[in-house]
Amino acid sequence: MYVHEYGDKNQPKWLMLHPLGLTGENIYNMCKDYLSWDYCILSPDQGGHGSSGPYISLEDEMNTLTGYLLERGYTDLFVVSASSMGTIAAYEMLKDDRFHIENVWFESGLFKKNAPFVQFAMKRMFFRMLDDFQKDPQSLSERHVKLYGEMYAEVMRDNFLRLTRTDIARISETFSHRKMVSLPEDVQKRIHLDWGDEDILERLSRRDIPRWFPESEVTVRKGYGHCSYMAYHIEEYMAELEQFIHR
Repeated sequence: MYVHEYGDKNQPKWLMLHPLGLTGENIYNMCKDYLSWDYCILSPDQGGHGSSGPYISLEDEMNTLTGYLLERGYTDLFVVSASSMGTIAAYEMLKDDRFHIENVWFESGLFKKNAPFVQFAMKRMFFRMLDDFQKDPQSLSERHVKLYGEMYAEVMRDNFLRLTRTDIARISETFSHRKMVSLPEDVQKRIHLDWGDEDILERLSRRDIPRWFPESEVTVRKGYGHCSYMAYHIEEYMAELEQFIHR
């Protein structure tokens, strides 16, 4: 993991964790023009992406991230926002009592203890996608174009070419096997969960949300897939996110 830091360090801290196929710089550039307040934004490249090394393990990712934050005294985080892959590290942050997190926004996460089918499906889909990109580096994934539009599909293709099959296998395993815990009620009330209703991860998580997040705010967006509302409606999306964290 490699952490990018943007803005004045005296402003409220925002930890912004990207999905698979984007980098910390990508997600920051995607959101920055739609922020109404000033923040110090910490936007890491997670393992296998951008300026990071390979994806080794969740433990390795968290050691790097928490070490960076503790070294700089960033123990009070105003907001942690995370999309898809990024929800893995974000959820671990919630369990770390060295940090106080005021607001949490989860986009398109999977919240189950074990989901071996997801691990199998992710590996199969992303291995095939990586093989296609390596054969034709100018090609685009039809799935990515449909979900996110051609511009983001191009960015994701370029980032996928940086990944290895080992990175994908390790990320898929970590994403699909999570140590869920019962969070305190006051923490749950500071969490927002967001999905599209066409996202299989929403359907897989649906039964578990009342158990793990009974007091959290949940939005399911009709007609949208995995992370796709954010891609197509970033201005409206960021306005909703800021409304939540400044409520």
